[in-house]
Amino acid sequence: MKIDPQEISIQPQDGEDWDFEAVWRGQRVGYAWCRLQDENLLIDDIKVEDDHRVPWSIMNAFLISLGILSRKRSFRKMGVGNRLLDQVIAKAKNNAVQNIWGSVTQDDIDRVPYLLAWYQRRGFYVTEPDDNYIKTAVKKIVMKL
Repeated sequence: MKIDPQEISIQPQDGEDWDFEAVWRGQRVGYAWCRLQDENLLIDDIKVEDDHRVPWSIMNAFLISLGILSRKRSFRKMGVGNRLLDQVIAKAKNNAVQNIWGSVTQDDIDRVPYLLAWYQRRGFYVTEPDDNYIKTAVKKIVMKL
C-alpha cells in the first residue's frame, strides 16, 4: 500500500502547550510538542513514525499472516517533519516569539543521522548545549525569528 503524503493532515491540538499532530486516516503518524517560555518557544520533541502499524484490508491482513506483507510503515521522507515544523514556525511568528530552540541528544542523532543537517536547512543554527538544555543534550538548535 503506497501512502499519499497529501492524505496526511497537520492538526493543532488544544491546550496550553503548542502541540501539532500529523494524522493519516485517523491515526497519529507524527507530532511536534512545544512549550512557550516567555518570548521563546521550546521544541520538546518532533517525531515522525518510522515503524507505525497501519490498518489493512482483510486481504492484506491475510497476506500479513502469511508473512508476505509487513504491517509496519514508515512515514519518514514524506515531508511530514517539514510540515510539522512549518506549523510550529508559522505559529511562533504569529505570536511574536523571538527564538525557537531545542535539545538534541545522541540517541536522536543515532536514530536520525541527518537530523542536525535537517534543522540547519530549515534555518536553525547548531551549537553546544548550555545550562538551559536537558542533561543528555549533545547539541542545541536555535532559530532567531
